Amino acid sequence: MLKPVMVARMLAVSPAQVTRWQQAQVPDAETRDRLRRLADTVSLLLQRFQPSAASDWLRAPNIHAVDGGGTPVDLIRQEKWDVLRAYTEEAVSGAYG
Repeated sequence: MLKPVMVARMLAVSPAQVTRWQQAQVPDAETRDRLRRLADTVSLLLQRFQPSAASDWLRAPNIHAVDGGGTPVDLIRQEKWDVLRAYTEEAVSGAYG
């Protein structure tokens, strides 16, 4: 669903690094945690959305101005995992359409 370039941008690594992970290079513990959290988010989104819609949702401005009105990708970059999880659960539950 997510292209290596998008994963790289979200996690602030090079696309080549993502390719190395895909080829079985093991990332460090902190990066593994970030990858797990990203995978959990995507998995949750796929409970409700088709892959292309889930990818679009990650890049769409969120409705919560209190968090700067950025995108879910911005929350990933800022490692605001709890906020992201709440938004994702709202989206999956249909709370906002």
